[in-house]
Amino acid sequence: VSLPAPTGGWNARDGLGEMPPLDAVILDNWFPRPADVIQRPGSTNWATGLLAQVNAVMAYNAGSSSKLFAAAGANIYDCTAGGAVGAAVFSTATSDKWLHTNVATPGGNFLYLANGADKPLLYNGTTWTAIDGTSTPAITGVTTTLLTSPYVAKQRVWFIEKNSLRAWYLPVNSVGGAALSLDFGTLCRRGGYLVSMAEWTVEGGFGMSD
Repeated sequence: VSLPAPTGGWNARDGLGEMPPLDAVILDNWFPRPADVIQRPGSTNWATGLLAQVNAVMAYNAGSSSKLFAAAGANIYDCTAGGAVGAAVFSTATSDKWLHTNVATPGGNFLYLANGADKPLLYNGTTWTAIDGTSTPAITGVTTTLLTSPYVAKQRVWFIEKNSLRAWYLPVNSVGGAALSLDFGTLCRRGGYLVSMAEWTVEGGFGMSD
């Protein structure tokens, strides 16, 4: 069912079954007008003291524990508490365009960052580790500075190799180990490169697969 914009405004009085379709159950930071609704103008600062434009925001989630990080220039800052951020938690990046994913394994909960220029970063809730072939944990079989777009599927961490048609995956329930590749080059005869990954669930007989 498609509903028009809630130009009737917020209705906190009537039950859902009796509410006109032009009324809203929730209306946060929106203002109704005769023909549409508009966002509330303005903004407020959550974190201050970052020394460059923020190009990535990453959330670490581990059960009841949650942290917020922002990448700006060479630095990554802990912005969880808001206000002045203080010193950077990581300060030697060559690119701040990090992509990230949360990984839960029997060994703990982790935040994985990769940008295709620096070594991937692994955060365990306390410590940041730059991942290469000799770190702890380590990723072997691939040059880790080429890895970007971390993604979790089928209990494995996946990466895209920058400017290539190869995806790399780690052992099950692991954040390190020998990486193996899945090469899509034979499927893409005109070339190109991978830009992102996503899961596609195969249905039971009625849908796009048919």
